[in-house]
Amino acid sequence: MKETKKRWLLACNRMLAGGLTLLGFAQCTSNGDEPVEYGQPNCTFELKGKVKDQQEQVVDQARIILRRGNGSDEDGNQQYSYQYGDTLDVQEDGTYLFRDDYAFPGSRYRVVCYDPTGVYKADSTEIKVTPTGGDGHWNYGSDSKEVNFTLQKNTDE
Repeated sequence: MKETKKRWLLACNRMLAGGLTLLGFAQCTSNGDEPVEYGQPNCTFELKGKVKDQQEQVVDQARIILRRGNGSDEDGNQQYSYQYGDTLDVQEDGTYLFRDDYAFPGSRYRVVCYDPTGVYKADSTEIKVTPTGGDGHWNYGSDSKEVNFTLQKNTDE
């Protein structure tokens, strides 16, 4: 008796699992032609540049702070509060490189270059991710920007 109950329960479970699987696949298309995709659109974003002073000398002790912006107001206008930061040390040759393989298309970054020694004034700029290419689905392709900084001597002493 117990063996028959187990077999019956196992057969019912298999039929239900098969039916739910078919229903799940049936819902993976919209209008029957394009698959419905889940997830977040993304792109590869690369930011690079060089930091120099007014005499074209490398400022290798400088740091780059990146803050990714997010948010919008009720009308859909972008109101960026810069969060999700990353700090990069400038290399000995004055260059820096940042790469984000899962950047959001249309997002903005605030890029701040500063000298922790206080010899130079900080400088900043804002950039927008505008990818090209992609596969026409969630991968929007890639974007690469070059932002070079020329730091001014700090005269506040």
